[in-house]
Amino acid sequence: MLSNKVTTTQLQYKMLPKRPEFEEYTVRLNTFNEKWQVDFLKPELVARAGLWYIGEEDRVRCYFCGGGLRRWEPKDDPLKEHKRLFPTCGFLTMKLYERETDNHEGKATQTFGSEGNQKSKL
Repeated sequence: MLSNKVTTTQLQYKMLPKRPEFEEYTVRLNTFNEKWQVDFLKPELVARAGLWYIGEEDRVRCYFCGGGLRRWEPKDDPLKEHKRLFPTCGFLTMKLYERETDNHEGKATQTFGSEGNQKSKL
């Protein structure tokens, strides 16, 4: 039976990142230097949201969609702001798919034991 779900590989072939050199989290994280002056926003959170620091003021860009974000406020969540401003970004689509896949696999391990004995659902 064919699945209606799109695999990460299929997504990657249909949607290519605008700046593939920033695809790796550590590479994005390393773009944050002494010029990053947003004390209330940790670079780790920004980099996990697919964003890299362009080296000017508080400006960041998504490696995948190329969308830019700036003028950060203390209440801002980088991932939520990325999603709010660029809802069709391929990075966000892949992240959501991976989270759904992880959740599905997690449910399977909660339901069945390692020997295949059924456990009670939580």
